[in-house]
Amino acid sequence: FSFRNFNTFHEDSVNHILDDLIAACNPRKAIVEGTFNARGGISIHVTAESP
Repeated sequence: FSFRNFNTFHEDSVNHILDDLIAACNPRKAIVEGTFNARGGISIHVTAESP
């Protein structure tokens, strides 16, 4: 699955991946980190974690 053709914020993409991971694996704790390299040399690093 790819988020390339979705118009969404980076945070929403990482949260969606975390939700899918929790639903599939039911872990005690999960952390998802996303690093997005945009044009112009600005990168965005987003982290989401479950309690």
